[in-house]
Amino acid sequence: MIKLRTALLVALLPGCGLWTAFAERQAITKAEFSFKSAAVTRVDLPFIGPDPRADLDVTLLVKNPNSIAAALDRLDYQVYVSGQQIGAGSLAKDFRVEAGATRDLVLPVSIRYEGLAQPVLDAILRREVALTLKGTSHLATPVGSLDFPVEVSGKTAF
Repeated sequence: MIKLRTALLVALLPGCGLWTAFAERQAITKAEFSFKSAAVTRVDLPFIGPDPRADLDVTLLVKNPNSIAAALDRLDYQVYVSGQQIGAGSLAKDFRVEAGATRDLVLPVSIRYEGLAQPVLDAILRREVALTLKGTSHLATPVGSLDFPVEVSGKTAF
């Protein structure tokens, strides 16, 4: 009987690790995403050069109100200004927020000037812009990927 219990316990231990990983990924669905800032990391002059663009780092605050850590496997996102998509990206590295903690999530966005409406260019040149980030968070689990939408808006000077 003792051998059977020990064998059962040993068999279930790896499952505990899977359960913890699943619970951490599920916890991110209750995390609170908010817009913190956008910082210009590169600005080319419009209409000069072969591929003029502006690069931004969009920073979100991710607050984890859960009693366990929250983990994110991948985030695909689009960035909008005045309802027009100006850039997109994907964060393919693991991101983790400990229980009860808040952490910055920095998302790089490259904006090509070609095809952008004049108000968008003006916003970039004035160094103040209202941004909306829409995306899909992908959470890897033993039974497949769980996806949930993320949408964050805010205004910033940069």
